[in-house]
Amino acid sequence: MQREEVMVYLSHITAINFWRAVGSGEQPFPSRIFTSDLLDCMTTEKTVLSVIPESIQKLASKVDFLVPGKQMVHASKRIRAHVCSASLPSSSFFRLSDQLFVSSPELCFLQAAHVRRNSLLALAELGMELTRGYSLNDAVRRGFSLHEPLTSIATTSAFIDDCPGALGRGRARAALA
Repeated sequence: MQREEVMVYLSHITAINFWRAVGSGEQPFPSRIFTSDLLDCMTTEKTVLSVIPESIQKLASKVDFLVPGKQMVHASKRIRAHVCSASLPSSSFFRLSDQLFVSSPELCFLQAAHVRRNSLLALAELGMELTRGYSLNDAVRRGFSLHEPLTSIATTSAFIDDCPGALGRGRARAALA
């Protein structure tokens, strides 16, 4: 019996920490793909974790990932699914492997804006981190690593414009201002 190909789309804290690891050189810079559909998403802990390298699993206490509908939401001690029913721009994901994708820095910013516990100051700080060429890194003495910017304010702003009706859009705009 042939196994069906299913995908994992990393998001939220896991994706933000992935981009921090890219910035500090701990992860390679992935290739942007042009798709906005969440295709055949995995939802159980065993299947989700089976395609995620240990180096990425350890980036957060739980692996955050996207699913297209509430019926696919699953949480456990090690994974947390987030419903994404919004229409996303085609530049929303980067490919890490055949079955593993990560939210773009722009989508990470929008996801963080949707999380109400993040203050506008925290969102502005994340925006600066993504667009100004540094990543927070507790492993180095100064607390951050310098690198090329992961995105730009203009690209992030355009991405937000391309997400009409997305939750967090207003807060994301305010934090970029």
